Amino acid sequence: MTALFARDLLATWERAQQQPWPARALALLASFCPESSADALAQLSIGERDVRLLHARIALFGSRLAARTDCPACQESIEIDTDIAGLDVQPSTATTSRLEEGSFVVEYRLPTTADLVGLTPSGVGAARLMLLERCVSAAYRDGQPVRADELPDAVVSAVANAMERADPRGAVRFELTCPSCGERWEEIFDIASFFWTEVHAWAIRQLREVHAIASAYGWSEAEILALGPVRRRAYLEMLGS
Repeated sequence: MTALFARDLLATWERAQQQPWPARALALLASFCPESSADALAQLSIGERDVRLLHARIALFGSRLAARTDCPACQESIEIDTDIAGLDVQPSTATTSRLEEGSFVVEYRLPTTADLVGLTPSGVGAARLMLLERCVSAAYRDGQPVRADELPDAVVSAVANAMERADPRGAVRFELTCPSCGERWEEIFDIASFFWTEVHAWAIRQLREVHAIASAYGWSEAEILALGPVRRRAYLEMLGS
């Protein structure tokens, strides 16, 4: 990682601290895709966004993923250790689709980060309906137009399942088995929040290192961030950090 990129990534982390999760994901993505406008990135499907975030995470921290979760049955702590490069498949390029379910016909598009950023925190059900209304361009029952909020639960579920099939990287799941009780379940892997958590930990480490060296030598943050990793580590070792 270059000193310039480290400085810019720290600035991105600082700006995005108070933003909701989808906006944080967009801010991270913009750091790694300077050739694309923020508006263009916000219009990517969730799966395509996550593929790009996956590439960014691999470039920054490598393809190895180590995490922990709890068994839903016995609460045993389970370690996840895998190579996320294997998750890199091409997302759907379809922008709109049409679904027939019984007497209903629904025309819709895949959700984007822009859709998620605009959701108000008024409960899961309300957010789901708001997202549906944004993504459904037209709906009919026996040829007659209906509103998205008039669609029955079975049709809404069918649309959600069709979206997931069309954009599989937007809903990555790990199949896990508890070594203690044998419970099997699927754990959702959200690259956006996971990557942000890693970047947050990285940023805190950078600031601690800057603090230690600045306190000893009086150098500025920019001067310390400009140090290569070997030289910075050497200074920290001399300081006993």
